[in-house]
Amino acid sequence: MHLIKLGNVPICNRKRDRAPIIKGFCFPLCWRCSMITFGTVLSIAVIVYLKLEQKLINNYGLAYGVILALPMIIDGVLQYGFNIKSNNIRRGVTGLCFGVAVGILSLYLKMVIVNAFN
Repeated sequence: MHLIKLGNVPICNRKRDRAPIIKGFCFPLCWRCSMITFGTVLSIAVIVYLKLEQKLINNYGLAYGVILALPMIIDGVLQYGFNIKSNNIRRGVTGLCFGVAVGILSLYLKMVIVNAFN
């Protein structure tokens, strides 16, 4: 096993052309993983800040999460099943949608568990 030098290639897929690069520094995550992380953190912060957690359980939170996860799943099927190449913009957009879905579904699951014990 060899170590990856930080700033040289992303740790997730080791493909420099799929990662954001600023002034020669390559981010440690590719576009998709960066946007998944950003979308998850942002969606949780917004939902908690706006006190929308209870509305997730009452107003289709599960459906929103599943629908927002679909673009990345479809992109993966297109890439691996039909050999259709993705680009960094599509990776970023699908990653952001999936990240928001992860945030919504995480809070939805938390609310389901909390309500189950009340």
